[in-house]
Amino acid sequence: MADTANNASSEHSQLVGEAEQADYARGTVALITQAKGASGDVDVELAPIREALRGYGVDADIVEWTSGKSLRGYKAAIIRSPWDYPDRYTEFMAWLQKARQETNVLNHPDLITWNSDKHYLEVLADLGVNIPPTTYARTLEETQEAAAKVKGRLIIKPAVSASSRNTGLFENYGAEAQALAEKILSAGNTVIVQEAIDTVQDGAERGIFFFNGEYSHTTRKAPVLELGGGLYRGTYTERITIVEPSAAELELARATIRAIGMVSRQENWAPTAGLPLYIRVDVATPSSGKPQLIEAEAFEPELYLRLVEGGFDRFAKAVAERIEFLD
Repeated sequence: MADTANNASSEHSQLVGEAEQADYARGTVALITQAKGASGDVDVELAPIREALRGYGVDADIVEWTSGKSLRGYKAAIIRSPWDYPDRYTEFMAWLQKARQETNVLNHPDLITWNSDKHYLEVLADLGVNIPPTTYARTLEETQEAAAKVKGRLIIKPAVSASSRNTGLFENYGAEAQALAEKILSAGNTVIVQEAIDTVQDGAERGIFFFNGEYSHTTRKAPVLELGGGLYRGTYTERITIVEPSAAELELARATIRAIGMVSRQENWAPTAGLPLYIRVDVATPSSGKPQLIEAEAFEPELYLRLVEGGFDRFAKAVAERIEFLD
């Protein structure tokens, strides 16, 4: 059955390619990634994405956001993996505003700007999305007060971060937690104090992916944080497997996307900004209670297309459909 589905997908891509690939009728897009030599992971999915796009009549260039290259002439710039942005946040945001003047940017800059700071979680909570008890602190005193209210283990993390940088899991607010909070504050960032979801350390975190609002696949993430501060076994390693979400987890993910659409209308974003081309909605279900939203990543999530059958084809199809209606 899987082979049949795979063959059908390949045949569809081949037919589309024969009809459109010769002149790339749908245009050329830029796949935006991080600077060469940047610390952290390399995006291994860029080349397969580019190949899959060609099957839908879309050519693609891989462009580092730091390269200074003009994006004029591209049908769109697809933000994929500028994973070095937290260390150059102001610079990246200036680049993003310049990019939107030169071409269509997906996801839309209005959405990315909002999503790049985790204050968005309290906005979603106000719209009825279930999140863990969360407090934002701008001083060490506020951090201590927030931590004192947490029942059980707590998470300390920055409002602007990626790949669990400067994020810690603690039994209580002791010296290690305070040191991390001081580090975050000294960098000019806001501290998030959050009640830890007890089942995450048992592998309960789910990443639920949607392309153009359509469900694609779900991942299970093994724990990445070590209790007491720091990363699991001292290094950031994502141990990912493909799973099926529960009905309640899937509904929370859909509710999150609907809430983002509401934010888009309330904030008068561009008409299409509220529907992400891609989004990963991270959720987990506590040992007692309903699923809770951990994050809604509509900026630069790793998509794990390589782990799911037909993943590259689904993403390429979503891109082709989306840019069809762009100027």
